[in-house]
Amino acid sequence: MVAPIDRPRVGLPYAKASALAASLGRGDDLLAWHALVAGRDDDPAWHGYDALLTDDSLLDDWLDEVAERFAAPPRTAASYLLGWVTTGLAAAGAALLVAERRVPVLDARSTWLRRTAGQWVDATALDPQLTRLAVLGDDPIATADGVDVVDTVDDLRRRYIEGLTTQVSGFVEAIGRRSRLGRRVRWTLVADAVADTIVEVGRGLNDPLLGRDEADAVFAVAPAALGAPTWVVVRHGGADHVFCRRGACCLAYTTPTSSYCTLCPITTDDERERRIGEYLDRVRATQPLSEEQR
Repeated sequence: MVAPIDRPRVGLPYAKASALAASLGRGDDLLAWHALVAGRDDDPAWHGYDALLTDDSLLDDWLDEVAERFAAPPRTAASYLLGWVTTGLAAAGAALLVAERRVPVLDARSTWLRRTAGQWVDATALDPQLTRLAVLGDDPIATADGVDVVDTVDDLRRRYIEGLTTQVSGFVEAIGRRSRLGRRVRWTLVADAVADTIVEVGRGLNDPLLGRDEADAVFAVAPAALGAPTWVVVRHGGADHVFCRRGACCLAYTTPTSSYCTLCPITTDDERERRIGEYLDRVRATQPLSEEQR
């Protein structure tokens, strides 16, 4: 169960009336563990994604902090941070694609990620003056400035996943230079984070199967570096719960405070389902049941 996060306010006065800000506000409601905002406030925890790509000391410091907090070997710290940063880059596009059939066109100069005291990323900010939106022709903002019109939903999916892959590629390479994680493992960790994020949007819409189907459609048009996700569907508490089985091990078991994660690819199917059931029991113990589950 993820603790509630401190959701940032809109950080730029001109952002409040923008179409992107409105879409991000609605998308923000769909992600329990990650905030979306138009423009950042003055919290020093925000890091510009372009700085993360160009400032070696910033990335080295962040990796060192992750390693220290989790008593993690360098490879494990690298796998953690790669997943968290990918999630930060993937979140806004996933929410808007699934819920509104809009896609923000990522640009490192206009993307900020908020680093928590625990070292993970819990919020993404986009600058509306620098971030274009891709939409379908029948979208009410199709003729507005800063908008690109595409023909089909598959075109939107392609804009999302190709743009995300382009933006994350520099970080994938930077992590590779600082760890012994192989290229295939790094890109599989990226794919896992993207699939998880899209499914989480489905959960926010109370339709996790929709999230799974949308993720499958996105990966069908994804670059070859991203392998298709493997799904685990568990019937628990009167509802279907969808999870992405990890394609690559995050190496959590190498830290003294953790063991194999719930969706670890190197555990058996039976063990994985048992762990999922225990996780869902913990969630149900802290959340009211829906009408369908009563």
